[in-house]
Order: sequence, then C-alpha cells, then structure tokens
Amino acid sequence: PNTLVLVAISLVAAIIISVVIASSSVLSTSGWSDRVWRPAVLAVQGIPDFWIALILVWVFSVKLGVLPSLGFAGPETLIMPCTALTLPMLASFTRLLRVRLLDFTNSDVALALQTRGLTRREIVLHHALRNSMPTFVSYVALQSGWLIGGTIIVETIFAWPGIGSLLLDAVLARDLTIIQAVVVVIAVAFTVFNLLA
Repeated sequence: PNTLVLVAISLVAAIIISVVIASSSVLSTSGWSDRVWRPAVLAVQGIPDFWIALILVWVFSVKLGVLPSLGFAGPETLIMPCTALTLPMLASFTRLLRVRLLDFTNSDVALALQTRGLTRREIVLHHALRNSMPTFVSYVALQSGWLIGGTIIVETIFAWPGIGSLLLDAVLARDLTIIQAVVVVIAVAFTVFNLLA
C-alpha cells in the first residue's frame, strides 16, 4: 500500500503537470513559455531519480531542515519521494505530449479547423489533446509499470516502508521466496497497467 501511494501521487502529478506544460508550450511556440520549458524538461529528463532524491535530501533536509528525510511520519514525508519519482516521468510525458500536440496543430485537420474560425487555443485544448491521448495513455501505462519497479532505489534512499525496501531487505538476507514474490507482483502490475491502457 505504501508503494501504491507513492506511485499514484507521482503518476497523477506527472500527468497533470505535463498536460499543462505541453499545452502552454504549444500555445506559445515562440513565446517565453516554450523557451523556458523546453530546456528545463530536457535537463530534468537527463537526471536519474536517485540523483534527484539525493539532491532533495541534501537541500531540504540537511541544509534547510524543512522536510523529514526518512520513514513515514505523515503527509510531509511524501513530498520528497514523490518529487523524486515525478520529475523524470514529468519530463518524458511532457516531451511526448508536446510532439503529439505539435503534429496535430501542423496537420491538415488543424488547418481545416482554423478555416472554420477556431482559434489556436481551441484547436489545442479541444481537438489536439483529445487526439493525442491514445499514444499518451499507452506511454503512461508503460511508465507506470516501470515506476513500481523504479521505486526501489527511491524507497531505499528515504527509508520508505514499501515494496522496494522489502525487496532490498530480501536481497540482503538472501530470501529467495520474497524476492520471487516481489518480482511477480511487479510483473503482474506491469501487465495490468498495460491491459488497462
């Protein structure tokens, strides 16, 4: 359950923020929004989640002392692990969605909608987003399966009592039964997410 909480919060945050960033970036392809978000997204995508987690601990726990860095002691302990998991996904979601939205806005369908009097904003928000969703949902499902397995390192860094910590403890204790069970759970979750998509 603790791992599912991390995964659900990180996934929902990444989806919502990526839709907002990609849409605003496409709506102002030559404006400040696009010039700020594109390099930021590329930079974040190149940073692994464990490195983001270590930076967050160093800044917010060690230097500023505003957030707890270990265990589960309340809602504030969710902030750093969820951020570490959200940022890499957010970057890849945003890049994919932005490309899909730009493809649609440069298509003949968008040109036909413009001749009917629709503004670029209406085309992006009402038509391009809807047409981009099948590819986006499939990609989100693939990333969701990866996310359940990818929480192992982040849970270890934050001493989060989830499936990642359980797997690491089982590996260190050489408990093959628990290792096999965790691998099966991750594989089943990956399959279920893909079937749902």
